[in-house]
Amino acid sequence: MRNTSDYIQYRKEQLELKKQQLEILKLREEITTARLKRKMLIFTVGISGLSLLLSVFRGR
Repeated sequence: MRNTSDYIQYRKEQLELKKQQLEILKLREEITTARLKRKMLIFTVGISGLSLLLSVFRGR
């Protein structure tokens, strides 16, 4: 009887650990996506700024 309850407890702990690992993976993916979006935004703003500068200098 003791072995069965120990095993059930062990399985519950394993499932909880697996849930936590999946949550960590999701959060890492969200962080990676946010970083990529930030880099894309910085790149877009940089290109827009360069384009604006070129148009100003061409207008002279």
